[in-house]
Amino acid sequence: MTKRFKLTSEQRRAARTQERYVALIAGPGTGKTRVIVERVRYLTNKLSVAPEAIVALAFGTKAAGELKSRLRANGTIAGVIPQTIHSFAYGLLYPALEPFEHRVEPVKAYKLLGTVLEMNADLPIEPRHVRQIISFARNSGLGIEAAVEQRFGRYCAYIEKIMTIAALYARAKEREKVWDYDDLIEKATVHLRSLVKQGKFLPYEHVIVDEYHDVNVAQRNLINALVNAVPALKRNMFVVGDPAQTINSFAGVDPKWLSQFYADWNGVERLQLSLNHRSTQEILNLVVAVEKPLDLSRKLKSSKARRGVAPVLKEFLTQKHEAVGIINRIQSMVGKGHRPQDIAILARHGHEQNIVRRIAEDRGIPVLVSSHENLLDSEHVQDVLAVFQLHQNCQDRDAFMRCFMLFPGMRRLTAAKLIAKLSESHSTSQLLRKLARNKLSEFGHLAALVGCLRIVRAGDKTLTEKLDAVTTLLKPLIVKKYHRGWNTISNDFRRLKVLAEGLSFKQLQNELELQKATHRSEVDLNDSCIVLSTIHAAKGLEWKSVFVLGLNEGLIPSDKAMGKEQLEEERRILFVALSRAKKRLYMTRFLFAYGRQTSLSRFLRDKAVESSFKRIPVKKAA
Repeated sequence: MTKRFKLTSEQRRAARTQERYVALIAGPGTGKTRVIVERVRYLTNKLSVAPEAIVALAFGTKAAGELKSRLRANGTIAGVIPQTIHSFAYGLLYPALEPFEHRVEPVKAYKLLGTVLEMNADLPIEPRHVRQIISFARNSGLGIEAAVEQRFGRYCAYIEKIMTIAALYARAKEREKVWDYDDLIEKATVHLRSLVKQGKFLPYEHVIVDEYHDVNVAQRNLINALVNAVPALKRNMFVVGDPAQTINSFAGVDPKWLSQFYADWNGVERLQLSLNHRSTQEILNLVVAVEKPLDLSRKLKSSKARRGVAPVLKEFLTQKHEAVGIINRIQSMVGKGHRPQDIAILARHGHEQNIVRRIAEDRGIPVLVSSHENLLDSEHVQDVLAVFQLHQNCQDRDAFMRCFMLFPGMRRLTAAKLIAKLSESHSTSQLLRKLARNKLSEFGHLAALVGCLRIVRAGDKTLTEKLDAVTTLLKPLIVKKYHRGWNTISNDFRRLKVLAEGLSFKQLQNELELQKATHRSEVDLNDSCIVLSTIHAAKGLEWKSVFVLGLNEGLIPSDKAMGKEQLEEERRILFVALSRAKKRLYMTRFLFAYGRQTSLSRFLRDKAVESSFKRIPVKKAA
């Protein structure tokens, strides 16, 4: 049994409200997960609601896992099982529609899209961008034409071609009887609506949704269909979110989700959590000042009585000076007893991390790099996964090619000839025998591939152990191929092993594709590393000391942000970054880039904002 702390008046009111439709606006660090747990306790213990009549949904795997562990800590409410929206959709469809013709196999589905694109090679758009366009069009409810015009304007000349490819992709999936994750959400929504038309209802009474500000339009339609599939007299809906933390519009999230929630349901009670248990009041003063132009009509007050340290804005001459200054400061902090895991460096974009990372590596400082990019976007991760794909399917030519191209000196034509001989294998054992006969003496690293396949084939190791062993064998080849330090590359493999814990390889593939489909990435907090992360990947996390770098106009807000809505989202991104800090907040910027003078982010130039931090200009040369 975990120790329980007394609820604040705001938390108590939210946990015990008996209104049927509730929107809880929970600022950062205000204890929203605690409220959800206490609400479930109140429903089951005081109102005698059966645990199986409560549906608890969260956007991300980490949030669902945290909520699950909190509920399990109290045995009286362990029967409520929090799920991600995709997990719920899967569990809803498959038992209900057995025997089921279609399979949720996003890996296979996206390979079909690749085949469609190969057959339409005249489209001058990267495959990953085509996939993003199709997914955004579906998740936002806009359709291809409006999606391209709104988010991918540079491709407007190819709208008809993209629409054709989307139709071909849909037909290919139907022919092969496979679904991607967008299909899963849409089909579950259709299923729920069909139940209502048939007069059939689900045995639920309360639908609770955490991280509602991350729910895209397609997922919102599913949640609404779920609530409508509950008998009207028993229908209750409780959503938790924060309008100031809606920063995923690129994934189809509607920034006006709160007003849309009011439109979807009558008599919504709006409640608020404003007592912050994370940050000092000095940090919150800055956070609130940055948020104010968003006109959210709220306050954030710290529960900490002790006076804190004012946030600092430190200016540097160039971006390299900025990176060196940050690392110098961190080294000084660690030397004075600060723990590395209590420090994070946040950047608006992944590429802004590179200089800081290189300087940290040169000085032997352990840094865990995390970005909003999915692990599948890393070539070296795909190289390791290719060995497992070969074991799964010894005729996978793409996996063969990726493995062979790790060999120094291997050419694609030579690899293709070898693959033609080897890809007729029907098992890993047969493949290993063929590899033994094809000595490939000019490629001295063949033993590494053979060793990797034997590790993957072994039945006495977990997937995590196999990944560790395969990565170790391929390490010299990967470092040589990508010309990058192992400290940087190993961060991705550490994240991969954490994600693989307790999973089969197929489950790992699906989880990676789910993260890619939902544009999210989980930060793995290592107890000996400083975290270097994008702001998006840091959402939901906190550190005692936070450095936010690159607070220059053109970086935040991004120079690609056009119009009021996109600029407001950039402001919300800065809000999320600043609100990660518990005790110390360091902001930095550089004065010159490419020989030109830069300016401070417009979000920090307002007088009310400037009065909330201490500015340290560049020291003039003596």
